[in-house]
Amino acid sequence: MGEGWYGIYLSNSNDNIITNNVAYGNGAYGINLFPSCGNNTIRGNLLHGNMYGLYMFTDCAGNLIEKNDLSRNTNSGLDLRFNCTGNRIINNTMEDNVVAGLTLMEASGRNTIRGNDIRGNGRYGLQIQSSSDGNTIIYNNISDSQTGIFLDSSGNKIYGNRILDNVIQADDRGANVWNAKYPNGGNLWSDYHGQDKMQGPEQDAAGNDGFGDVPYEISNGGKDLYPIMGSQVKQIAIISREIDPAKVRLGDFVAVKAKLKSRYDLLQVVARAYRNGFEAEGYCRMVLSGDSYQGDFSTALLDPGRYDIMLIAKDARGFELQETLGEIEVTARR
Repeated sequence: MGEGWYGIYLSNSNDNIITNNVAYGNGAYGINLFPSCGNNTIRGNLLHGNMYGLYMFTDCAGNLIEKNDLSRNTNSGLDLRFNCTGNRIINNTMEDNVVAGLTLMEASGRNTIRGNDIRGNGRYGLQIQSSSDGNTIIYNNISDSQTGIFLDSSGNKIYGNRILDNVIQADDRGANVWNAKYPNGGNLWSDYHGQDKMQGPEQDAAGNDGFGDVPYEISNGGKDLYPIMGSQVKQIAIISREIDPAKVRLGDFVAVKAKLKSRYDLLQVVARAYRNGFEAEGYCRMVLSGDSYQGDFSTALLDPGRYDIMLIAKDARGFELQETLGEIEVTARR
């Protein structure tokens, strides 16, 4: 337990074993390695309430970081910067850090990140950027953050992970690989809702194999070709829906009603009209009445024709559902 700038500080120091310490409440770092600290073992430490739980800065290579609790720090649980390469980050817990569970920056590549529990961090579960290339990220649980994995680097391999309930599951701004070769597969994504009716490297042979038949799409063109099936749930789901009437004259109101299920509190529920995939004029706010959200949609701003009435719901974590409630036909007044 400390009240200073550092809990434990290594400089130009190799082949040490740092185990079973508590570094709490330090102004900057629970444990700091700077610079050129290699082949150290950092195991079983509790690093809470610091700015950074463990901070490695400048040419720290070949270290084993294992079974530490790097949680509830005011910046990141674990932060590697400036050519910190070839480290093994295995079976650690990184929860409820204000910024990130794990950050790799400034050419901190070729690290192995395996078997970690990374959850509930404020901005990123895993943040890798500024030429931090060639890391291997496997068999981690990455969940409940604003962005689960942020990549602004390339050549990273990401597979076998459980990527669950992040507002943005992954943001890939580099060129990275999101699955191992068939039949080893990709990652489990909690918001993947594809089917598993086919098998094979091209998913074109009859029979299931535990992988989704269509790739999981990641931002900027990234794809997980073999998303793992299981534990997929919608954060917001429509349990029942109702539109009455389905055919109205221009200017009449349509009553819309939906019963919703959500993991987090709903902040906004609205109904909008779409025609041929494009949003039309007008919308109505739906309010909770009993166990259902209800509203009256005015057709006064629409042209005669057929429209899809779309429900759009957003929750307190930023998850958004957009799903049709049904179709209406608007006819001209005579």
